[in-house]
Amino acid sequence: MAGLWALLLVEAVVVVVVMRPWLEPDSRAYLALSRNLLDGRYGTFRDGAFAPELFHPPGYPVYLMVLLRLVRLPAAAVVASQMALLLASVALLQRLLVRHGLSPLPFLVIVAVTPATMGYAAKLMSEGPAIFVVACLTYLLAAPGRFGTGRVVGVALLAGGSIMLRPSLILLPVVVAAGVALVRLRAEPGRRPALAAGAVLVLAGVTLVPYTAVNYRQVDRATPLPPAAAIGYTVYASTFEPAEVDAGRKADEGELPAGSGREYAAERARINDRIEARASGSGEPATVSRELAGSEVYQDAAWRRVRDDPVGYARQVAFNWWRLWNTAEFPDGTPGVVRLGLQAANAAVWALGLAGVAWVVVRSLRRRLAPGWAAAGLVLLYFPAVHAFMISTARYTAPARLVLDLFAAVLALELLARYRARRGGGAPATLGSRAPAGG
Repeated sequence: MAGLWALLLVEAVVVVVVMRPWLEPDSRAYLALSRNLLDGRYGTFRDGAFAPELFHPPGYPVYLMVLLRLVRLPAAAVVASQMALLLASVALLQRLLVRHGLSPLPFLVIVAVTPATMGYAAKLMSEGPAIFVVACLTYLLAAPGRFGTGRVVGVALLAGGSIMLRPSLILLPVVVAAGVALVRLRAEPGRRPALAAGAVLVLAGVTLVPYTAVNYRQVDRATPLPPAAAIGYTVYASTFEPAEVDAGRKADEGELPAGSGREYAAERARINDRIEARASGSGEPATVSRELAGSEVYQDAAWRRVRDDPVGYARQVAFNWWRLWNTAEFPDGTPGVVRLGLQAANAAVWALGLAGVAWVVVRSLRRRLAPGWAAAGLVLLYFPAVHAFMISTARYTAPARLVLDLFAAVLALELLARYRARRGGGAPATLGSRAPAGG
């Protein structure tokens, strides 16, 4: 076990070094927002004027503000803190397995051979803190023992807080509330499970009030989501083949010949004309009006494309269950053999993990496993179930990847135990061999 942890630490250091300078396109926006938060403003300056932020929730900018502006850490230390959160998440899920009497060895091996999660954490993006939030949520839902008031409050605040990191998690509190009701129903049938689920929704909603108030004050919209949230654009982009979207973007940026990504680029040009027309009739500042109009126009265009080709869109959604977990992006210079090995490992964990979720949920519902495992499985399934309709980028499942590793390990232990039992050897402890107790 110590050897595996040493390997994870080495991998973490290597990934941090390889991923320098740790920037994605959204990273610069997060950094600018963190600077302006110190002045009590949530937005950025463009063309000499302040523009309220319409795309990003404040969770990660607050994280950066504390570490970069208040504590005055360098960017490298911030990335190191996110990697520390990832390793803490691994330790927490390892502890969960131990508390259930299971060996954490398969879990640690799976984490070690699929370092993509570390790659997502090693950037100035919200994935690092989000990974930790989802790991804590999984632990509280699936840990054995009484599911009392403290755990109800904990999962509610984590579910609500996750939306401040990733607005696409807006429905996660509903899933968590259903999981809490399932756990409490097994322990105490009656009205209390429904009350506990209601408490989760109320407390999660309370966490959204401050940001809702900020949006109302800045742009006169009382919404807990970024006012120009990119849901319309992401659904629109998901109606195209990912290769077409990438080619269109690169052609726009001059990285490919003008003929590449023709359909996507041509339709984007028509949409931009409609955005300008709608924005010009607004009485709001130019920057704000254009971004709000863009959200609305892209949403209209997305629904139109879905209506025009529902079968094609359904095919894209189904295929996204694969694409969301199996990345084709690697750091420049990664050898082809290494890429192939990592892709094979990711594919195996994807299949084993989703099969593990199905196995756990079915056995939990049949009262053969503690219901907390089913609740944790529902949290994991939320990520592909929601994002498959609007995005095909593997980054969007990064917060749940360690949980996928966890369920892959649980099923691996079960399969190993059955194999050894057939051969007459000693079998490791598994969830299926233990009596369901507690959460």
